[in-house]
Amino acid sequence: MRDCDRVGEQVMLFSPNRLLTTKEQLLLVGVLFALVAGAGALFWHGRHAGEQRVETAAPAAGPPADTKRPEPPPTPPAGADLPAPGMVAMPPPAPVASPAPPEIAVAVRGGVRSAGLQRLPVDSRVADLIMRAGGTTPEGDVSGLNLAARLVDGTTLTVPVVVERVSDGDRMVLRNSGYRLAENPSAYLVAPQQGAPVPTPSAAPASPPATVPAASAAPGGAQKGLINLNTATQAELETLPGIGPVYAGNIIAYREANPFRTVEDVEQVPGIGPKRLEAMRPLVTVE
Repeated sequence: MRDCDRVGEQVMLFSPNRLLTTKEQLLLVGVLFALVAGAGALFWHGRHAGEQRVETAAPAAGPPADTKRPEPPPTPPAGADLPAPGMVAMPPPAPVASPAPPEIAVAVRGGVRSAGLQRLPVDSRVADLIMRAGGTTPEGDVSGLNLAARLVDGTTLTVPVVVERVSDGDRMVLRNSGYRLAENPSAYLVAPQQGAPVPTPSAAPASPPATVPAASAAPGGAQKGLINLNTATQAELETLPGIGPVYAGNIIAYREANPFRTVEDVEQVPGIGPKRLEAMRPLVTVE
């Protein structure tokens, strides 16, 4: 009987439909846990090994290191100054700015557009000063000025102004501007104002003769060879030394209002100073 029970237990042990005992279930769970743990360990080990292989191969994938040798410094051209051995080459000195040219201060007034103090280079001329002042006005007269004269520091150039003739009823009034040629330094005046008078072919001897009275005048008006200041034409007056078109017109305008009584009266004409009078005295007369 016992043998039959033992055989029955063995048959039940290997039967597919029987339930597992508690011991068998624990054993089965342990086996499954071991399998899962082993599979996880294998997976983690394989992934970690792959990352190491990628990191090891990464430097090889980058660009190759620059193995070129540094280029030698350029060779200086032939003839260049080379520093001596053991000396340090110094850079060339910076260019030094040249000093500004010296200047002079000269004033200008009268018949110019911008009167006042001007500063010009040392070698400037009278014409340069007039141009710096904006040029002459329509009334400015430069016929008695030496435009090529060198300017003198600290002086004043006076540009004479043409006398304005104003009609006052039946008589002519001469308006003097107050700017006379004689106010200039002698270096700024034309040659007849700077020295002895310039003789003309019809001039008398250098020593001025005494004025001949009107009663002894030759027939026909002025003395022979002399110009009558009261009757001379514009062209005749312009032949006198230092008298240009402007001054000749000034003489004619003055005598129309005040006829000359003596040769010295011509000095009352604006622009006719003592030097110009002495230059023309041997050549003129008054009748």
